[in-house]
Amino acid sequence: MRWDLILRVAVETFVTVGRTVAEAWVHVSKSSAGSLQSAAVGLTPNKKLSVQESMKILGLEEPFSYTKCNARFLHLTKANSAAGGSLYIKYKVMLAKKVLDKHFKVKE
Repeated sequence: MRWDLILRVAVETFVTVGRTVAEAWVHVSKSSAGSLQSAAVGLTPNKKLSVQESMKILGLEEPFSYTKCNARFLHLTKANSAAGGSLYIKYKVMLAKKVLDKHFKVKE
């Protein structure tokens, strides 16, 4: 029996199946990435985010300005999406903006 031929077929089959599974995974993850709330399950921090931490995440300094806050939020969201899109970073930026909006009573 030709073991080298059998081994080659087995390896090629494994590589082909692996590539197909990886492509399917990428396709499914891209199509379901629209819902941040469902994708961020398990990313909830153990403690609440403070106002100071939120301002650090968004790169803001005192005094608070809603215009700067919104601009930084949009910039970080776009930059993260362009870089491949870390759900953790997206969640932290979104959470930081919500904390600041709530603290400074910004109406959406």
